Amino acid sequence: MPTAREAKKAETRARLMRETARLVLVRGTEGTTVADVASAVGVSARTFHNYFASLEAALEEFLHAQAQAFRAELDQAPAGASLLDTVEEIVLDSFHGNSTDNVDNVVSVFRICTALESIHGASVSATFLPSLANRETSIALYGLLAIAWAAVDAYQHLPEPRDPADGEELIREAFETARNLGSIRLP
Repeated sequence: MPTAREAKKAETRARLMRETARLVLVRGTEGTTVADVASAVGVSARTFHNYFASLEAALEEFLHAQAQAFRAELDQAPAGASLLDTVEEIVLDSFHGNSTDNVDNVVSVFRICTALESIHGASVSATFLPSLANRETSIALYGLLAIAWAAVDAYQHLPEPRDPADGEELIREAFETARNLGSIRLP
């Protein structure tokens, strides 16, 4: 059992990580500073740096935590469940929490991944995806998440104000397309 001090440190680390993600969603990477995050959490910039070397490091840890949570949800699926149906359900459940303040929803996680990619100048999303027992399942999972990402991206590009029902429809349509991939023919 962690001591009170260890628990407080873990809580501070989590708050800094989540506030970094929230501010990057609201202000973008260019408009977010360590001082902003520290102030929002009620600590000094020095304290931020005791936990993270940079905003990028805090975002990376946030995405790793999200990947672990996603993996835990996959692990809770019944044995023999369809990977496609399970991922669709997880994405839709996460989409329901879509708001600027909720950094845990699928829209936010994909946007944070995109922000981190803009910092790196290269794709980083595969780094955060969980590995599964075999290559075939891992490849299928990456493909399904790319499909989900495309649906969420299409939702993000709808004119404001966006209706969450449209986002759900795009996600369902994307996964239905995945179900029918074998029957789609070139023109």
